[in-house]
Amino acid sequence: MAVSASVADPSAPSLVLYPSQVGRKSGARGKRSKKPKSSRSKQSPKNPPPQKQWERFEEVVAEIQRQLAPDATVKHNDHITGRSGRTRQLDVTIRQRIGLVDVLVVVECKDLKRRVEIGHVEAFSKKLEDVSANAGLMVATAGFDAGAQAVAKQNGIRLLTHREATEADWLRLVGEPAWMELLNVRLTDVKARIKIHAGDPTDIQLGLALHNSDGAVIGALLDLFREAQAQAWPPPTLGQLHMTLDVSERQLFARSVLGLDRITGVEFSAKAIAQKILVNFRISEGSILEDATAKGEPVYRQFTSEGIELRESIARLGVTLGKEEYERIVQSGGPLIGVELAGEKKYMRIVLTQRNGEGTSR
Repeated sequence: MAVSASVADPSAPSLVLYPSQVGRKSGARGKRSKKPKSSRSKQSPKNPPPQKQWERFEEVVAEIQRQLAPDATVKHNDHITGRSGRTRQLDVTIRQRIGLVDVLVVVECKDLKRRVEIGHVEAFSKKLEDVSANAGLMVATAGFDAGAQAVAKQNGIRLLTHREATEADWLRLVGEPAWMELLNVRLTDVKARIKIHAGDPTDIQLGLALHNSDGAVIGALLDLFREAQAQAWPPPTLGQLHMTLDVSERQLFARSVLGLDRITGVEFSAKAIAQKILVNFRISEGSILEDATAKGEPVYRQFTSEGIELRESIARLGVTLGKEEYERIVQSGGPLIGVELAGEKKYMRIVLTQRNGEGTSR
């Protein structure tokens, strides 16, 4: 798999690639030590106890639902008082208002070593009825027996099987080897000019303070540079670039010895250069949901790769690109992902997600 990605200059507005949220452990509480004087008798928030496997499984399922339904409210370990008057514990709930209707979906998680049996599904069906759920899903790690599948079909409960992704799953999706082509695009020799009223453009530093009509500082010329760069990013070609920004309708002023001068136009020039590196990504973790009644048909797959150190990779493997090759990559229509190299954003991991056959990457 060859994916193009542009690594933007630190001053450029860009999309930051973050590690996957799936797989992040929460600070779940465990049993306290029986030794009253031990430092472990009270859990430190910095050192939470290990999570139980079933709780970890429930959180992974909840996070998957958040990704599948980003506009819904997803809660793990929710509690609802049913029509019976009993308070029901629910592994995962999904709430969303559709039109004038509030929809409730309940997910039951079964992290068992054996297949889920008919009694589990019957109990879940009664729970759904008690809390007036609109739909129910059961997610298991070991599948469902024939009786469980029959009862689920009678009650409209969808059955899904969850498993952790393997290296073989990763390679089936991305191929072997899984190479990604990264473009490190930088702007150098940046220069700025501003136009005051109807006068000629004047060379100015990017650190120039911008004021409103009352004289209060509201930003810097660097902010306008980032705005202009966002409109023209990625650069269509390498070499000398010219960017303009129409600010005639804004109330922007520069302070001079005579007072506040109205800014009506801004121009920027810079030189664009690019490097290319090839990186082989390996799988770090992943989750797969399969339809338990459709011969293991995957309905959701997500893979997170191992991280790479961007600056080191660029310095060690970067190859300077020529103008023609760069233009070919930009015009190819492939995804261009900007990565911010400032501060602590040193590492890059890719996340590939496939929902019902439709894939995305970030």
